[in-house]
Amino acid sequence: QEAFALTRGVTALIGENGSGKTTLARILCGLNTVKGGEFYIKGEKINPNRLLEHVAIVLQNADHQLHMRTVQAELEMSCLMSGLKDPKARIEELLEFFDLKDYRDRHPHSLSGGQKQRLAIAAALVKDPEILILDEPTSGLDGQNMQRIATLLNQLADQGKAVLVITHDLELVKASCTKCIRLEKRD
Repeated sequence: QEAFALTRGVTALIGENGSGKTTLARILCGLNTVKGGEFYIKGEKINPNRLLEHVAIVLQNADHQLHMRTVQAELEMSCLMSGLKDPKARIEELLEFFDLKDYRDRHPHSLSGGQKQRLAIAAALVKDPEILILDEPTSGLDGQNMQRIATLLNQLADQGKAVLVITHDLELVKASCTKCIRLEKRD
């Protein structure tokens, strides 16, 4: 029986399209089911149906994760779902960090691709997950915002979080990832 482990820090998951990177990510957060195996977080066995309580995932297409009428409401809903008691300061912090303050009243689907991606990541961070999975987090981002994501990943690693980054962006891998896993495509 094979084991897969994510440790503290930022791990890149690379491989050809179709090699199973996104499928693995969806399994790790409980969106896809598996036929066998066990899941542990910090040594504690976790029911696969409860993985999303500990893991946050940001999919490659941010449109699939944005459902509210405004950027502000998107973050407020994330706070509500996460049980955050006093969300105002956290929302302001995330709007500032992701350079979204001027867009708080805009509909998320009216944002640029990069802004949507940053909003989806901000919404995932609200719940302060033990494990964060980002699927192509720099797609649609310019150099400045790629660096913003790299800074965020480094901060999360410093906080002892486990982060899995599915990426083809070698610049991001070099800037933030301390480990790298390559999936090979099977015929």
